[in-house]
Amino acid sequence: MSNAATETDLRKVTLDSLRFGRGFLHMMLEKTPDELFCTPAFPGANHAAWVVGHLATTDEFFYKTLAGGEGVLPKSWDELFGMNSKCEADSSKYPTRTELMAALNERREKLEAWFAALTDEDLMQPITGELEMFAKTVAQLGPSLSFHDGFHAAQISAARRASGLAPMF
Repeated sequence: MSNAATETDLRKVTLDSLRFGRGFLHMMLEKTPDELFCTPAFPGANHAAWVVGHLATTDEFFYKTLAGGEGVLPKSWDELFGMNSKCEADSSKYPTRTELMAALNERREKLEAWFAALTDEDLMQPITGELEMFAKTVAQLGPSLSFHDGFHAAQISAARRASGLAPMF
């Protein structure tokens, strides 16, 4: 048995990583009632609305930056959800849950489609500069983004538990 990963294997691992983290996030969101969507676990924590918007903007950032794809999210989302943005408890400051979920799903679909079209050589290309803190290669970005999804899913889990909901696992 060879230790070398085939193009299909590398692409599959990258896509499976992306889908695993996002699937876990979706399970958490499906069990989060609307009345908790803008409720953080404690002051200064992130709530589900911020998490969903943040992950959508993250996917768009990488899709635009690495894939050269088109950005479609409103510019205001960068201030609301980008790195170093501050989560607010006031739900009127955020798009609706439906809008946020649509953006989350659409931006991930675009990013996954880009990953699916890459060759093994493309996936092994280094990521350099400021983006290197997220992954060393394009292929490693899949597990990195999966971790990012899981990290923020834990924030939603904490808000659920703080509100008295039972643990999911």
